[in-house]
Amino acid sequence: FSSCEDNIMGISKVILGILILSASLTAATLNVPEDYPTIQSAINASETGDIVLVAPGVYTERLDFLGKSVKVHSSNGSQTTFLRSPDGDSFGQPIVVFYANSPTTSELKGFTIDRGNSNHLIRIYNNSSPTIRENVFRNLTASNTVILCELGSPLITQNVFASNTVGNACVGIGAGNATILNNTFDGNSRGFY
Repeated sequence: FSSCEDNIMGISKVILGILILSASLTAATLNVPEDYPTIQSAINASETGDIVLVAPGVYTERLDFLGKSVKVHSSNGSQTTFLRSPDGDSFGQPIVVFYANSPTTSELKGFTIDRGNSNHLIRIYNNSSPTIRENVFRNLTASNTVILCELGSPLITQNVFASNTVGNACVGIGAGNATILNNTFDGNSRGFY
């Protein structure tokens, strides 16, 4: 019986070690503004697989995903969580950028973006392939596009584009292989190309 008990003890130690290791590999949730004052500061502090969870409110800032595999989600959806350009209605820079090989696990979900004026409000480039899901883009002005994909393969799904004034399109694909599924386009000066 002692060798059987030794085997069971050995197996138990291995299982315990695996459980401890897997617990250390789980994604962290970074809460805004509870733990981090801004969405960008939470992205800066994030590690691969983390979730930046944003409480309802108005956030006036630019987001750069820094090529990280991080999900930025609102906790209550687009009806209560707003992302706006620091430039307001004046012409400025993109509100969100994905570059440097941002993977499909980079995600922006559950925001209303309703104040901004730029060439492109969201710019995806340098082989980035993020997911942009369940957002509302409304009352924006873009001399070119609301979302521009250059050399990437993003998934753009379940978003609403409403009452935007755009020069070329709400969603533009300059180069790449974007998947555009189940979005609603209503009252925009142009659709997508």
